[in-house]
Amino acid sequence: MLPYERRIKKEGFELIRKVFKRSYNSLNFSLKVAYSTPKKSCFAVVVPSLVSKKATVRNKLRRRVKALILRHIDNFKDNCANIVYIRKNAADVSSRDTEKELLDLFYKSGIFKK
Repeated sequence: MLPYERRIKKEGFELIRKVFKRSYNSLNFSLKVAYSTPKKSCFAVVVPSLVSKKATVRNKLRRRVKALILRHIDNFKDNCANIVYIRKNAADVSSRDTEKELLDLFYKSGIFKK
């Protein structure tokens, strides 16, 4: 589970979603980044009901992405808010492929330290 100070709060979610600076896309994920918002980088993971009608599948995907973020939390640059949107086909992808695709997306967006 992500630490509380690294999560995007409800009141800040709409604001960040409206004023995001960049959007990056991959096959199964979409990443929206807003720069210079908090002191540390913070995250939100959105899994729409179009991915799966079953909440257990959506929660599994959400936990998988959050665990990946938590494993690499020290490698993210500060001062950015990130929203990860999971697309429909992500339910069929293995966890290893999910990790590779997300890390590539983080590198491409420039929020990941090298």
